[in-house]
Amino acid sequence: MWRESKFGHRGRKSPHRRMFRRPAARWCLAAALIAAAPAIAASAEPRATDERTSVASHIPGSAGGVRPVHVITRHEIERSGAPTIADLVSNLSAYNYFGVNRAQLAGATIMIDGRPALTLNSLPTAAVERIEFISDAATALYAGGNGGAINIVLRRNVDGAIAWAGTERPGNKGGAIENVGGMWSGKVGRGRLTVGVDGFRRGEIRRKDRAYSRASWKPGGSFDDAVGVSVGGNTAFVTYDDNTPTTPNVTSDDTTIARPLGECSGGGYTGPLSNPDAITGTGCGYAWADIAWEDGHRRLGRYGLFANFDHPIGKGTSFYAAVRFSQGQTKFRYAPPVGRFSYDFTDDPADPDDGPSQAELDFRTRLLGPSSDLDLPTDFNPDNVTALTVRHRFTAHGNRDWTTKLLEYDLTTGLRGRLWGGVGYDLHVRSEYHSSLEHGGNFVSRRLIEEAVVNGSYYFEDPLNPPDDRAAAHRQAIRDTTLKQKHDAVTQRRTARLALNGPGPALLDSTVRWAGGLEVNHLEQRSILTFTGRSGTHDVSDVLGQGGASYSGERLRWSAFGELRLPLRRSWTVALAARHDSYDDVGPTWSYQAA
Repeated sequence: MWRESKFGHRGRKSPHRRMFRRPAARWCLAAALIAAAPAIAASAEPRATDERTSVASHIPGSAGGVRPVHVITRHEIERSGAPTIADLVSNLSAYNYFGVNRAQLAGATIMIDGRPALTLNSLPTAAVERIEFISDAATALYAGGNGGAINIVLRRNVDGAIAWAGTERPGNKGGAIENVGGMWSGKVGRGRLTVGVDGFRRGEIRRKDRAYSRASWKPGGSFDDAVGVSVGGNTAFVTYDDNTPTTPNVTSDDTTIARPLGECSGGGYTGPLSNPDAITGTGCGYAWADIAWEDGHRRLGRYGLFANFDHPIGKGTSFYAAVRFSQGQTKFRYAPPVGRFSYDFTDDPADPDDGPSQAELDFRTRLLGPSSDLDLPTDFNPDNVTALTVRHRFTAHGNRDWTTKLLEYDLTTGLRGRLWGGVGYDLHVRSEYHSSLEHGGNFVSRRLIEEAVVNGSYYFEDPLNPPDDRAAAHRQAIRDTTLKQKHDAVTQRRTARLALNGPGPALLDSTVRWAGGLEVNHLEQRSILTFTGRSGTHDVSDVLGQGGASYSGERLRWSAFGELRLPLRRSWTVALAARHDSYDDVGPTWSYQAA
C-alpha cells in the first residue's frame, strides 16, 4: 500500500508509480488555481447561507443529497453533557437517543466545516453549532468514506464572550472529569473572528473500582467461578508417563496434572484454585483485573486553542483561516507481563540432536525433584516427565505502565466567493499534523528470561520471595531481562482543494444545480516501535505481553468530484454524485451514487 519513503523503512512499490512522475507540474497547477482565483472574482459578495453545505452534498444550500442526513442540534449537544466532541462522537455506540447505530459509523470520515480532520481533540462542545452525519457509505463524496461521514459545524453567529466550567464526579471512585474554557466571537473590521481556549482533564477508571470489572473469586474455589483472574499467576502443568504401558514416553498414555508454584499469596495472587484450564489439579491464580485500568478510560490531561477568521478582501471574494492546536498527555496501567513456557523432554528417534539439552534436564530435576514442594504423587519420578508448561506472571518486574504525549495542529487558509454567472468557488490549502510519543515500561524479553529460568538465575518458583542465597542473582536477572518501549507515531497531511458550484439550465419549474472540484492530497505516516534493554534493542517478537509493527510511508492522491441535482417535480429531485481518486501506489478508483 505504501511506496518506499524517505524514512528508510521498507514499503511496497506500486506498479502504478510511473503514472505519477509529474507531481511538480500538478502542484504548479494547484498553485496557479490559487493565484488566479482573486483575479477572476466578480459580481456580488457571497451570502453566508449559500456557503453552508450539507455533509451529504457539495452543493451549497442543499438540505440533503445522495444520502439521508441525521443532525445533532446545538440543543441536543448541550443535553448530552459530553465535555468534548471526541467524547460525543465516540459515544455513538449501539442505539442512543440520537438514534444512531455505531456499527454503521465504523470507519466514517470525520470532518470539521466540511474538511476532513485527523482527530477531534481540540474541539470543545461549546464551539459546535451542530453535527451532521451520513450513516452509510459516502465514497462518491469523500475519499475513504466507506463508513459514512460526520461533519462538525462550528459556531459563527455568536457575538461576545462565552465561558464554561464543569465537573463530573461519578458515584464510584475514578473517572472524574474537569473542563474549563472560554470563547469570544465578534467583528474585526469588516470580518469576523472567533477564538477560544479549552482545558480538559479526566481521571482513569480502575477495574477494581467497578463491580462489573473487578476481580472476584472464592478462596480455595475453582477457576471456573473466577472473574478477572488469570491462570497465569504461577501454574505448572506437568505431563508424565504413569508407567502403565510397556513402551515409555507414549503420549496417549501420559497424564497431565496442574500444581501451583511458590507461596501464591500477596502481590495480586489469589491463592490456589482448582481446575486451571480444565486440567486436573490446582493452579496459582492472579487477579489482574484488580491492577489494570479500563482500556477506554485512561488518565488524560489536554488543552486546546482554536480560531476562525473570515474577512472580505474584495468585491465577491472573502479570505478565511482556521487554526486548531492541541497538546496533552495520557497515562495507562496494566498488570505485569505474563509468559507461557513449554519444555519437551522426549527424544526424537529420527533426530537425536533434537532432544532436550542438559540444562533443561537439570532444570526439570531442580523444579520437580525430591526437594520440590509441588505436592506431586508419592511415586513421582521427574525422569518420567515428558513435557512441562508453566504459566507465569512476572510480578517482580512490575506493572506495565504507559505515558503518551500528544500534539496536533490544523492550519487552513482559503478564498471563497462568486465568479461570473453566479458560479461560487471555495479554494483552500491546508496542513494537518498529529503525533503521539508513547513510553512504556516493565516488559520482558522472552529469549533472555528463558535463559535465566533454565540456568536458575531467575527464581521461577516464587519471584516475590526468592531464598537468600539466590536473591542477588534473581534481582540481577530481573534487571537484565526488563525492557522499555518507545512508540513514535506521526501523521502529516497537506491538501489543496478547489470546489465550484452554480446553477445550470432551467428544468420544469426549477433549476438544475451542480458542484464539482479538484483536490490533491499528500499523506505521510510513520509508526516506529522499539524495545530496548541493557542488552540493546529487541525485536517485538521477543517481547512478552506486547505486539505491533513499525512502518513508514507516503501517499499522493489526486481527486476529481462532481454532483448534479435534477428537479423532476416540485417535491422530487434526482441527486447524482461521482468521484475519481488516483493514488500513486494503488492506482485509480471510481465511486458513484444516486438517489
